[in-house]
Amino acid sequence: MTKKIIISLLSLLIISANSAFASERMARIIGGKQASSTAWPSMTGLADNNSIVFCGASLIGKDWVLTTAHCVYEKDISDFDVIINRPNRERPSANSEFIQVESVLLHPNYNNVTLENDLALIKLATSSRNPPINVLAPFTAQDNAGKLAIALGWG
Repeated sequence: MTKKIIISLLSLLIISANSAFASERMARIIGGKQASSTAWPSMTGLADNNSIVFCGASLIGKDWVLTTAHCVYEKDISDFDVIINRPNRERPSANSEFIQVESVLLHPNYNNVTLENDLALIKLATSSRNPPINVLAPFTAQDNAGKLAIALGWG
């Protein structure tokens, strides 16, 4: 199950990295259902100063979050916080966290016009108490053609 999640997240990031125009990023999840706070504890979002989630991300280490570069491009770290394990935007759960950002690292070859290399790492100001997602090791068999996948997000 975790492998499917990782494959889904990586696939979404790759698709995003290969998009030619920003308008193509507007796809939405339709017909989804709300998850419990224990189902996906590494599900992360970037929230503006009004606590509105504007981009999804994944907790990949106790201090690190992976997201798309276009979400944080030219943003000051004081413009947003990281929200972790909060499946309901309106109500935090017992395991939800709001953590400030210490720094942002854009992929060195990120192109904001073509969205090539659309990846960014966010260093958290404090460690998360939630478990990070299990990231696949390099060069593992990641192809699961014909298998169902799960997409996570806030719709």
